[in-house]
Amino acid sequence: MYVITLVLAAAWALPGMATLSGQVVDLDGGPVVGARVFMEAGLDAALVATTSAADGAWRFEDVPPGNIGVFAIAESLAFGGTTVALAGESTASDIVIRLGRPAEISGKVTDAKGHPVEGARVTRVALLGTDKVGIPLSKLKAFGFEEPVSDAKGHITVPRLPEDATVAIKAGHPDYAQEAISDIRVGDSAIRIALYRGALVEGDVFSQDGKRPVEGAIVTVRNAQPPHDTAVTKTNQTGGFAVRLKPGVYLYKATTGVYQSPGWTQLTLMSEENPPRLKLYLAGTGRILGKVFDAVSGAPIEGVKLSLNTQGNMAAIARTGSDGAFVFDAMAGENVVCIEEAAGYAKPPKAGVRMQVAEGKETTLPTFWLAPIPAGTVEAVGAEIAPAPSSDNGK
Repeated sequence: MYVITLVLAAAWALPGMATLSGQVVDLDGGPVVGARVFMEAGLDAALVATTSAADGAWRFEDVPPGNIGVFAIAESLAFGGTTVALAGESTASDIVIRLGRPAEISGKVTDAKGHPVEGARVTRVALLGTDKVGIPLSKLKAFGFEEPVSDAKGHITVPRLPEDATVAIKAGHPDYAQEAISDIRVGDSAIRIALYRGALVEGDVFSQDGKRPVEGAIVTVRNAQPPHDTAVTKTNQTGGFAVRLKPGVYLYKATTGVYQSPGWTQLTLMSEENPPRLKLYLAGTGRILGKVFDAVSGAPIEGVKLSLNTQGNMAAIARTGSDGAFVFDAMAGENVVCIEEAAGYAKPPKAGVRMQVAEGKETTLPTFWLAPIPAGTVEAVGAEIAPAPSSDNGK
């Protein structure tokens, strides 16, 4: 049996669409020299790293569209960062990452019966508030950072968090389902994380023809219910994967960056017993380009929400940039692009645009022309069709 090991350097790669740049500063606004700055273009993407210059400046090239997490850390300072929404061919500059004083959270990890759990790891921290960003602690291990781990008594500490901030965390253990805790105040020393066994869901990832297993594919499983907690795992040498999940409704997909499954597929777990074995099939990808313009003024429309459907599955969401442009990386084959919402504009009469996407090729859609909804006024009248008095007695 042949196994596909997909190496991005040897595969067809989609070109980057944007540049991110900015500055790392301290609480007084002074530049932070030598800060380690990281970019994460999605949960299934690898981290990209750079270092801030003498003036605190940093820069990332070839950034794909989507919600991009950018964060930094420096000696004696806490993590800080933000999430940048890139749409179309937009470029973001002058992004300020502010690093403050470090503090920590600590507490205990237990099982469902209250017994301490050793070896549980905090895999991800989300900094909440005005500048929200995820800090993927599990990915930072490759850059020399230590992932917080519970000891024999279940005690765990997560350091280098911004003082007085509010965070959410994810904790994982090979024998338990992932657990997420939100709205934790940094400085709290009594957090409690209870882990449950969950169902061991196993699966396999194959090439599109179903004959060859795929090694190294990233499998993402997302809870369909708020807060949409997400678990990520990777296929082994035989294309297999395993993840523990609590009963519930989930969506799952697989990708390697240039190969992907046809969108999100639903999984319903009624109990922890006898979960189904999942199968996913990957195909090459192409790029879909398009623009949305005002049919009256001819100007581009920013912020239009569009969806991509592949083989009947929701695959991705995108928004137009200031130039009215949007981009989708889509699985080869038939795809449908639909306009979901456009504030102040009437949606087009057709449900969506169908197209065939070829692997490694770009497909440019005809421009969407949206008609603005005419402005109107509403007048309140009484039973005699006379203007009704205002709620403030005419004042």
